[in-house]
Amino acid sequence: MGFPKVLMEAYLGQFAGVLEELEAELGVRLRFEMQVEAPQTLPFLRGELNGSLGGRLAAAHFGVFDYTAALGLPPHEQRLDHPACDHARHVMQTAFAGTGVELSDGSLAASPASDRAGDVHGLWRRHAELVRHSLRHGFYQGWDMHPSHLVSRFATVYAFHLARYDSYRERVLAWEERRSAGGGVMDEPATIRTLAAALRRADAALP
Repeated sequence: MGFPKVLMEAYLGQFAGVLEELEAELGVRLRFEMQVEAPQTLPFLRGELNGSLGGRLAAAHFGVFDYTAALGLPPHEQRLDHPACDHARHVMQTAFAGTGVELSDGSLAASPASDRAGDVHGLWRRHAELVRHSLRHGFYQGWDMHPSHLVSRFATVYAFHLARYDSYRERVLAWEERRSAGGGVMDEPATIRTLAAALRRADAALP
């Protein structure tokens, strides 16, 4: 279940308390996802938040339109690749790093103006730009508001993961075999962990 408009940390605690009562009655484990769509939400996001909620927080979704509107940005700047949105997503990444809480980016509120190829392709190009921006910033999931977005999302996600898949795999293999992957340089363990994680994401995303 999702929890929108989280304006105070107390809201989350109260909601977790309700879930705990329901769990006792139903005999099941309940988890929820929250939306980060207000500037006042960012200050109370922190690594120990999920622990205080009994581990019930499963995911956090960025809400671009409410967030940018609350900041007073003009309509043409209410976009996922605005620097203000980058800041919000980076705060989310920092707060939830290592907690197991999954992160999801916001959406593009647009659909093709018509069925003409030019309109459809124009929307795909814009959506693909936003998906690439999210992927470069470490947000590997997002949600879409129109079926036409699925085409540009799948194509962009596949291209992103495939572009460096072979080179990443070679670098991991070289490290495991204690040899150079090229250029006479071996990667550090932290880099190898990042490369291995990228390979796992690619394997999960690719058909």
